[in-house]
Amino acid sequence: MARHFLLKTVTCIAFISLCACASMKLEQPQVSIIGFSPVTTQGMEAQFAADIRISNPNSFDLPIEGMSYQLSINGTDLLHGLSNNIPTIPAYGSERVTLDMSVSLLSAPKLFYSLLKNKGEDINYAFTAKIDPKGMLPSFTIKESGVLPNSSSMSQ
Repeated sequence: MARHFLLKTVTCIAFISLCACASMKLEQPQVSIIGFSPVTTQGMEAQFAADIRISNPNSFDLPIEGMSYQLSINGTDLLHGLSNNIPTIPAYGSERVTLDMSVSLLSAPKLFYSLLKNKGEDINYAFTAKIDPKGMLPSFTIKESGVLPNSSSMSQ
């Protein structure tokens, strides 16, 4: 009898929790690159630091388990990284986060070829990130892309 009551109680709690999650409107966070700098070079790998701002447009805090990310320049996947040290993003707030990124120096020739092939043209970039929130929330894939003006075209 007590076991039957416990089973019904657990089932009701699970159902109520599921309904609460289903009614929650979840908006994708926004990511903006706000800084980028070289850190070190070791062997055949160079390290960079990318400062990003993660904004949470939701009415609840967004705890993040981890994040994987990459930066492409002129269509060439160049820098990549992983982090499990992302703070909780407050409801209707944002946090500045510094990400470690690395590039194999063996991929540099692809970038140089791309830049030489498009000499004098603007540089296109794309930052892609997969954000994994803690708990039952789904993962987000976010892409920010843009154009960095060529310095020679700016002086004209």
